[in-house]
Amino acid sequence: MDDKTDWGRLSYPHLCGLLGAKPSRLSQAMHNAGFVHLRLPFVYTAFCTTDTVAGLHAMRGLGFRGLSLTIPHKETAPALVDGLSSDAAEIKAINTVINNGEGLYGFNTDWYGVKEALREVQFSAQGKTALVFGAGGAARAALYALKQAGVAKLCVANRSPARAEDLARALCAEPVSLDALSAGFMERVHLFVNATPIGLALAGESQSYPFPLEAFGQGQYVFEMVTRETELSLAAARCGATVIPGMRMLLHQALKQFELFTEHKPPRREMEEALAAEIKRQM
Repeated sequence: MDDKTDWGRLSYPHLCGLLGAKPSRLSQAMHNAGFVHLRLPFVYTAFCTTDTVAGLHAMRGLGFRGLSLTIPHKETAPALVDGLSSDAAEIKAINTVINNGEGLYGFNTDWYGVKEALREVQFSAQGKTALVFGAGGAARAALYALKQAGVAKLCVANRSPARAEDLARALCAEPVSLDALSAGFMERVHLFVNATPIGLALAGESQSYPFPLEAFGQGQYVFEMVTRETELSLAAARCGATVIPGMRMLLHQALKQFELFTEHKPPRREMEEALAAEIKRQM
């Protein structure tokens, strides 16, 4: 992507937003708080759609500055943009699209959010085994982050074995069948990452975890990417595991997005306070 942005060809105020099937208000709260604090001519809103093509077509035609992408857009969008950052090209999923006035460019800040959330709890990857549950865009970002961190053994499991195998090949991980996720297996995992929407209404009430929740214990880390308390996070905490809530990943990936959107350093305190206030409002 050209470092120079032709701001005159973009909407004014500069429009950013979230594209998703069921977009939340959390990203809006963070980004708009940051824009207001720095007195920047930006605004962030949400667009409820499952049509990635239509969303990015509107971005081109109307001059949106940036879009955050969530389910189901992260894996379909890379083929629709004009260029990808090097990490996004390897991950093969994007959660951020930037319009520089000449074209659309895809980035992945999810993996950065994973890295920073793990850093906060001082997780050391060396010599550790990590298991990522899921095979979508969030799982790809998590696997990439853990690969970069140097995890000794990286595993991936998914309800669709074929997708788990494809993802394992792409990011140098070991596919694990759901049948293998016994209590004994889970107890040997140092870090478990739930990169599925189980725990959200989006996943459907019928979906449940295909492993025993009571298998976790002290010395283990459970990274719940869902941005709310779930049956998994509550059970893991009761068993003494260190729970990493999805809100930490959400915050850190948003801080990186803010920098891409605005070309300004993000006001972390104000954005974090806005996130906490919105979470409290929704309780």
